[in-house]
Order: sequence, then structure tokens, then C-alpha cells
Amino acid sequence: MWEVVPVSKSLDFKNTPSLSISRDCISFSSFTSRIADLSPGMKCVIYADKQNFKLGFEFHHEDKPNSLTLATEGSKSKDPSKKVALKISSRGLINTNEWLHPILKEKAENRRFEIKLALGKWEAYLHPSFENSTTRKAPSLNSNDVGIYRYLNISKEIVYIGMGNIKQRLKSKERDDWDFNEIQYSLITEKDNQKKWESFWLNRYKLENKGKLPLHNKISGIDSE
Repeated sequence: MWEVVPVSKSLDFKNTPSLSISRDCISFSSFTSRIADLSPGMKCVIYADKQNFKLGFEFHHEDKPNSLTLATEGSKSKDPSKKVALKISSRGLINTNEWLHPILKEKAENRRFEIKLALGKWEAYLHPSFENSTTRKAPSLNSNDVGIYRYLNISKEIVYIGMGNIKQRLKSKERDDWDFNEIQYSLITEKDNQKKWESFWLNRYKLENKGKLPLHNKISGIDSE
């Protein structure tokens, strides 16, 4: 049976304010520098919202606490009026926000995010990345843990991606014979957001696997309840 292989609908980052995150720095594109009127030597305070997987950036010229200094990314422009890509250190952010660690393991193109100005801060919505982990034999799950999750077998292959109450779904009888030993998950309270991010990761899986779904998604369909 024929299946359409989805095409990635990535943003045109050449004309969209964006940032890239790595273990050492957060880089702001030259387009971002132009739109946000950034320049080397400016200061930046970083804000983190773990619950909503969001980062905020406040750019300023003052000597505020917890400020980082913007530096040029790459070679300097000979034209001082030309906006260039800039960067700040990400080490403090990474060290204090473990939910970001899985994102750092992704491909470079998946570590680039759009940023938008909202209430005086530039905000970047990242994505939940199954930053929590437990074993199938001794799951450290609470009865009210809800969100998105995925099952991995001993070879680290993803065999299922789902959403809902993680502990309850683990106890489902139809999963007794499924071959997996690890559960990775992100806690997400709102059901609409669970659906959104489950769909995001199923589509990501299909893009990286020639349109195929994980083994048990293919057998059972997208079981989201």
C-alpha cells in the first residue's frame, strides 16, 4: 500500500528571526540582529520556562544582574553598520536546565528555533524532548504523570510514541507482549498540547524513517488515550 512521504515544512530562517542553541552558545542570526537592533557589546538576560518549554531573552544596554554580553559570531564585518550574527554563552543555561539536554543531541537543523517579540522579551518556543527516563521493570512514575512518551527497546530503537497518562498506558494489557525496556517522557498537562507534541514527534519520526511509523504505532494506530 502506497504512503505519501511527508516533506519537512521548515521555516525560511533567512527571513525569520531565529536562534540556534548548542552546548557552548546561543547564536542569533544576522536577520535577528537587524530586526531586534542588536549589536556586539549589548547585554542579554536569559529567562527559562520549563513548564512551557520556552526561553526568553531581554536585550539591553544596562548593567543588570545575570546579564551576558553579546559577541560576534564568526568574522567581523568590515562595514560597522552591517548587522552580523551574534552569540552569548549557553553554559549557565544548560547547567541549570536539564530539560534542554536532549535537544543538544539533535541535528543542527533541529536546534534552530524561531523567536518572536512579546511583552518586551524575545521568546523562543522549543519542544519537549522526552527529557525524563525510567525503566519498564521499575518505573518511577506517579499515577498522575501525563504527557508524551516513547518506548525504546534494548537496541535503543523507538517502538512506540504516545500520549496521555504514562503509568496507566504502561499497564495496558495489550502492551504486555511489546518488546521494550525503557520509557522516555515529557510531562505536559494540557491535552491539546499533548496531541500537538505527539503529532510533532510522530511526524519527525516519519521524516527520518522514509515515511514509516514506529513498530507499534504502525500496528495499533496512534493510540492517544
